[in-house]
Amino acid sequence: MALLSAIWLTYGAFLWTLFTTGPIGLPISLFLSGLVLTVLFVGGLVATKRWNAVWRWTFSPTVGVPGWVWVGGATAVVGATALSFVRPVRADHVIWIIGLFFGSSYAAASVTRRTRLRTVVPWPGWVTLGVGAAVAVVAAVFVGQVWTPMTAIVLVALVLFTFYLLFILPVALYHWIHETDDELSAPYPKLSVLIPAYNEEGNIGDCIESVLETTYPSDRLEIVVVDDGSTDGTYAEATAYRDRGVKVFQRDNGGKSAALNLGLRCSAGSVVVTVDADSRPKPTAIERMVAQLQAEPSIGALSAAVIPIPEDGLINSLQRVEYAMSNTDRRAHSVFGTVPIVPGCMGVYRREALEDVWGYDPDTMTEDFDITVQLLKQGWTVRHGSGIVGTIVPSDWQTLWRQRLRWYRGSVETIRKHWDVLRTPGYRYLHALAMPRQLVPHLFSPVGSFVILAAVVWGFLTGPSTYLLALVGLCLLLTMLASLFSLLIEDEPLGAFIYSPLLFIGYKHFIDLTLAVGGVRAFVADQRW
Repeated sequence: MALLSAIWLTYGAFLWTLFTTGPIGLPISLFLSGLVLTVLFVGGLVATKRWNAVWRWTFSPTVGVPGWVWVGGATAVVGATALSFVRPVRADHVIWIIGLFFGSSYAAASVTRRTRLRTVVPWPGWVTLGVGAAVAVVAAVFVGQVWTPMTAIVLVALVLFTFYLLFILPVALYHWIHETDDELSAPYPKLSVLIPAYNEEGNIGDCIESVLETTYPSDRLEIVVVDDGSTDGTYAEATAYRDRGVKVFQRDNGGKSAALNLGLRCSAGSVVVTVDADSRPKPTAIERMVAQLQAEPSIGALSAAVIPIPEDGLINSLQRVEYAMSNTDRRAHSVFGTVPIVPGCMGVYRREALEDVWGYDPDTMTEDFDITVQLLKQGWTVRHGSGIVGTIVPSDWQTLWRQRLRWYRGSVETIRKHWDVLRTPGYRYLHALAMPRQLVPHLFSPVGSFVILAAVVWGFLTGPSTYLLALVGLCLLLTMLASLFSLLIEDEPLGAFIYSPLLFIGYKHFIDLTLAVGGVRAFVADQRW
């Protein structure tokens, strides 16, 4: 709580300086009112027992907004920013530009009978309110000021940081504070651990050993390994464990989803645990997560907290911070029961839930993301579990590049497959929170990240200002503090903290590049787009 308070105070101090003495000039009274209300609201969220009612009101409602409004607003901002590259754009110019683009968009919607411009789109309440607030801030702040490309970038950066700092981190903290350690109780459910493997010689044995060391009752446990047409010694290494009760099957290579479906058919447990062959569950992980299933019958799946193996090295340390922040993000979504992705490293499922969606589909490269969204669409709750699993991560840039290309191409495929979620308010938090948040990193962040980088570099080349230095310094500091927050609540070694600045510049742009390339490949491969 102290660290989170320090983050808020740092952010507030910067905004105070920026808005009261900087080029924006926001009145002190307006800024203080917003800051006080924000702190009271977030503090109330963490403290009150009725937090769910507050967030249900904020995220569940959807507001129908005609398509021409969104098109007109977006083109007005882009148009004003583009014009500012040519000549100074004052506030009165922006007003005329907004009027021009809104009028044109409305006229186009009026004269065209069948067009998306006339369609009323049900947007999540928080998106509509956020955009409305941003319009109000722009109208109040930039009266008498000059609109520049940096103005638009500052606004976008502040909005994104504000959402992360004043929503994701506080809700994740709430989850951490109220996290319970449920006790496993008899009768113990029959448990099936499925381990799909492809060319995992040298890894599969250690994975099986880690599962055999589980504290879950051994007489209620079955382990099923499915070799998916490996061309190395994976099958032979796995069959060495048959005398310890491990079932081993082999099939022609058909992908991870096919291997998991075969494992489902060849197992009998009412609870299914999936573990990647390069992962190592902690001994208590399975027991603790099955106890969570017993405690909450509506849970269809649980995600484990993922930590990288090994711990040393630049790339591994960067991934350690990245994974810790991902675990923190899942904590926030867990409060709403809509964790968007149960990682393939380790997930715990009710067989009933998997049967509801007919198992795994082969049409995306990220079967873990796809199956999770399908479960959420069927009405199952998906939460973040208390179990911990270690997973071997890439230790060189080339391997990391290939891994992330596969991940991000599959993520874009899954988002495209389940695009109906964004149009269907009946999916509740999946529609209003989980899926919109997946759109930002996978579809918008890569482009925005490099645009911001280019603008900052251009600003430094053409004459760095105190304003620009303060903005870059703030974003860097907040990134480091958010990383430290995640490492602390995830009980991770703090040595990786020294690498956190690279999550702001450097490593972040490497990841954003793989996001962009993966998204383009998904688009090119699927001609139905």
